[in-house]
Amino acid sequence: MIRSSILLAALLIGLTGCSTTPEAGQPRPTRVEEEPSTSAAAPSGRAKVTAGDYEAAVGRLAACLKESRIELLNDGWDPVDNERIILRYKAPGMDYEQVSKVAGRCESMYLTDVAARYTQDNKSHMAPELMAAVRACLKAREIELSGREQNPDDLLNAVPPNRHDELRACVRNSVRVLYPNLLSTSFP
Repeated sequence: MIRSSILLAALLIGLTGCSTTPEAGQPRPTRVEEEPSTSAAAPSGRAKVTAGDYEAAVGRLAACLKESRIELLNDGWDPVDNERIILRYKAPGMDYEQVSKVAGRCESMYLTDVAARYTQDNKSHMAPELMAAVRACLKAREIELSGREQNPDDLLNAVPPNRHDELRACVRNSVRVLYPNLLSTSFP
């Protein structure tokens, strides 16, 4: 919930009317089931939430927002961890408080639970091209990795704590180069 609130604040910058193409060239998660499956179970025994389930919830969120004249801008899956879809709002003529209220209501009805369950059910993984760029950046800084790192936590565990600022810089710079239209990512 805190992550959503922080993200909401950052995303409402889009109220100025800027727009982007849907999914900003972001690929869908590479190692996640695409369709709901009754055979795959989450740790709790319930059906596993898939990328398709999450995307359907985003569609329902968009419909809810549209009823209040708010356009949902979908920047695609976060390439840093593929745990969420990066969303922004476009609402010309509405102030921050109005958008916040409507977005909060619609998110709680259609997205919050699905997003939380998706994160529980699916292992975080960095987009392959981003991981390759981060590895190259770290190597140039003489920070060696095992090559088995797949996600932000793996990187944070592999890089000595006194060099985490360099790791963050490598991630931020690589995101800027690979995804120049992306306004927000989730690296810790």
